[in-house]
Amino acid sequence: MFIAGILNNFAVIMNGVENFMEMSGIGDFLILTMGGGSGELSDNDRAIEEFLENHEMTKMEPFIFKCKNITADAGYESEKNYVFLNTNGQLSYIKPANYEISKTRKYRNDIGKIENMEYGAESDLYICRNGKRLMADHIRHSKSKTGYVSEKTIYKCEDCRGCPYKGECIKGNHCKTLLEERTKTFQVARTFLKYRQEDLKHIFSDEGIVYRMNRTIQAEGSFGDLKQDM
Repeated sequence: MFIAGILNNFAVIMNGVENFMEMSGIGDFLILTMGGGSGELSDNDRAIEEFLENHEMTKMEPFIFKCKNITADAGYESEKNYVFLNTNGQLSYIKPANYEISKTRKYRNDIGKIENMEYGAESDLYICRNGKRLMADHIRHSKSKTGYVSEKTIYKCEDCRGCPYKGECIKGNHCKTLLEERTKTFQVARTFLKYRQEDLKHIFSDEGIVYRMNRTIQAEGSFGDLKQDM
């Protein structure tokens, strides 16, 4: 079949059986490419980059096109994938990993989550339920299995002594330090959060709603056929 023009959307799906990872790329009801290999499903920060680089449309015949919009499920959300797509000039329509749980009442009422705290961008600090400031304490760099280095800012509360909300705010029942002696700290990956906010705008747009709906139909459907024949 001769294919020309611009592909509106490219949907990828990842499925794992034991230690085998299988991915397929779907566009306009056509299975455009498939790939697989050994690896852990949790190692998702390399999935999109390796898949698109190894199966890049622009390296094929001229009538095959480069995909502008990349739609994927929550298993593909990572800072590295966001950065890769942005650098590659592609738009991400990736379902955030916390999308479903963030809609629950328990999540929205969890005072210990940064999403439920007031943030002052100018001073780069958070305000907790008790009105205390959580200020940037230091920067931490961490490297993933694939070598990607991410930067996280560690925030620490100025004073948690005598806080009436301490039991609700500070989690971790297996910590050896007594709750009364603990201070609220958390880490924030600014780059990741920036891309996630941009991604949320994409998936809630009119195009994003259609793309995500088509991903569940096309990508999941094609993979269902594949697994049925195994």
